[in-house]
Amino acid sequence: MIPRVGRENVVPPSPANSATASTAASRRRSIGGGGHERPAGRRQSLLPPSAPPSVVKSDPRPITDKAFQLKCIKRLLQFLEQVGYPFPITQKSLTRPSAKDFSNIVTFMLQLVDPSFQTGGMKLEDEVCMNFKNIGYPFTISKTALVAAGSPHTWPTLLAALTWLMEHLQCRQHEQNKDDLRSTEAFNSLSELNAKTDRAFFQFLGESYQAFMKGDNEMIEQLENDLVQRFEYDDQLLMEESERMTDVNATLLEQIETMKEEINE
Repeated sequence: MIPRVGRENVVPPSPANSATASTAASRRRSIGGGGHERPAGRRQSLLPPSAPPSVVKSDPRPITDKAFQLKCIKRLLQFLEQVGYPFPITQKSLTRPSAKDFSNIVTFMLQLVDPSFQTGGMKLEDEVCMNFKNIGYPFTISKTALVAAGSPHTWPTLLAALTWLMEHLQCRQHEQNKDDLRSTEAFNSLSELNAKTDRAFFQFLGESYQAFMKGDNEMIEQLENDLVQRFEYDDQLLMEESERMTDVNATLLEQIETMKEEINE
C-alpha cells in the first residue's frame, strides 16, 4: 500500500484544479504580480507609432558640375552688370567669393525684390533664409552654409540659389515689360500709337538678339508670342476706336438731316 503521507504529490491534478490554477496565474500576470513579464506582443503594442522620416527635396540641377557652375557664373556676372551692381566684380571673384562678396551680392539682389531687406536689424543669414523661402525657393538654404559662403563645399549650392534668384528677377522684369508694352489705351493719335509700336518692336529686336546669341530658343519664341499679342491688342483697340467713330459719324449725319428738314419746313 502507498503511504498516506505524500500520496497527493503523486496523484495527477484534476482538470478542474488545473483550469483554476491557470486562471489564477493569468490574473497574476494581468496585474503584474509575481514578477512575471508581459508578453512581448503586448509590450510592443503599447509603444507610440514612430513618425515617418522627413523627406528632403533634392536639387535636380548638377550644382557640383564645373561646366554648370561656370555657366551660372557667367550669367550671374552679366546680370549684375546689366542691373547696375555697385561693387567691383569679375568672373574670378565669382568662382570663389569671399564672405563680403557674397553678402554684397545677395543683399543687392534681394533688395531688388524687397527694398527693405537688411534694414530691420536681423542677422543676414536669418533674413536670407526667410526671404528665399517667402519668394518660393524650393530648396532649403543652410545658415551654416551662409556663414562660410565661399567654401568649396557650400558655394555651389549658394551659386545655384543666386542663379535661381536671378531668373526670378528676370521673370518679374519681363512681366513688367509686357504690362508696359500693353499700355496703349491712352493714345491720342495714330502717330502716337505708331511711336509706341516702334519702341516695342525695337525692344523685341534687342531682346531676341541677346537670346539668339545665348542659343535660348525658348526665350525667342516667348518674345515673338509677346510681340504678336501686342500687335493683336493694338488691332483690337483700333477696331474699337473705328466702331466708335462710325457711330459718332452716324449720329452727326442724323442730326444734320434733322436740321435740314426743320429748315425746309
